Amino acid sequence: MKPETEATSGVFNGVAVSNARFKLKYDDPTAYGFEIGGSDFAGTPLRAGLFFVTAKANLREASGSGTLTQGSRVWNLQETVTAAELRSVGLDFDNRVNLYGVTAYYDFNRDASVKPFVGVALGQADFENARDRKFAAGLHLGLNLDLSKNTYLGVRLSTYRVNGPTDKIGLRYEDLTLTNVGLQLGFRSF
Repeated sequence: MKPETEATSGVFNGVAVSNARFKLKYDDPTAYGFEIGGSDFAGTPLRAGLFFVTAKANLREASGSGTLTQGSRVWNLQETVTAAELRSVGLDFDNRVNLYGVTAYYDFNRDASVKPFVGVALGQADFENARDRKFAAGLHLGLNLDLSKNTYLGVRLSTYRVNGPTDKIGLRYEDLTLTNVGLQLGFRSF
């Protein structure tokens, strides 16, 4: 995840920010989630579900343009600033992100044991350090492999577009793109 903020100036948590635009680099988080839904709507290859995904994003470093000033300490953002340096002045950009909403899928070759699929998702993203939830839309591409009549193993590539949040200290972020590859274990009841 590599979010960017819009240009901003002001005082945040005692740190003077002058015409700053942050580019944040996060460690690749591991996400966990679940989905519950139904399939075979009116005999069609469509299925739908409700989902929840959570991930903890830990900041690695920040760069950008502008300056940060606290007392006699000045950081020029043309240089890279570590997460530890930011935390030392009271700025913490680590974040937990929760995504939840509805999904719809179209299964190809639904009578075969290997089923490719495409899907769309609509929902909300809730950032731990944001003022409010934001709209999220996603696309999925994947493949499910039947292990038995009621069990399958799948792999899915998902990309979500999230409207830019405003964090609790007032920094507004540009829209985000969150992409992940996931393994899934599914159970069907007929």
